[in-house]
Amino acid sequence: MEQINTEDIIHANVHYDNNGYKSNGKGISAAVADFHVYAVDWDEKAIRFLLDGNQYHQVNIENSINGTEEFHHEHFIILNYAMGGNWPGFVVNENELPSAIEIDYVRVYQKKSTTDIFTESLIPNEISISQAYPNPFNPATNLNIYLPQSESLSITVYNTLGQIVNLQSNLILNQGNNVVPINGSKWNSGMYFIVVQTKTQIFMRKIHLIK
Repeated sequence: MEQINTEDIIHANVHYDNNGYKSNGKGISAAVADFHVYAVDWDEKAIRFLLDGNQYHQVNIENSINGTEEFHHEHFIILNYAMGGNWPGFVVNENELPSAIEIDYVRVYQKKSTTDIFTESLIPNEISISQAYPNPFNPATNLNIYLPQSESLSITVYNTLGQIVNLQSNLILNQGNNVVPINGSKWNSGMYFIVVQTKTQIFMRKIHLIK
């Protein structure tokens, strides 16, 4: 996944050597200043790129087609914030510094067998709550809630005065990934706090509504 300067475009690219440099990529529009869930499903047949759970690019690597033999070996993950280069250019605008990249979490799954990735359940072994996306938002945002097993929980939204503006109690979510919408169409602009409470844990996420 690559993003250049302030462009609201997320690029999905694979780079490899097939008797000379090769690249296969595609871009998708996205508000890059917001939190998103970036994902790659990679198996022996294809590399699939997803943004917030929606696939937007796929590269066929089955049987090492078109010199893609490299993608059948072990790899490692790099998360980096590069200054300059062939694509954005080698001149860095010092007036835009300092700058930062914010990462909420990194999660890696591995299949137990060679069965197709879409028929095997890849379930996390602990509860995880993502940052809301989009954020800032208007009028709705979403939470990704990962559960190792089906569970009942509550989601409460507070304003900065500590008043409850939204409550979802005894909400039963499924094992795996759940996308829970939060609608702020009746709220005033400002900062709000989402509190997710399970049987054993409490999570809080901050959101900003701009109308």
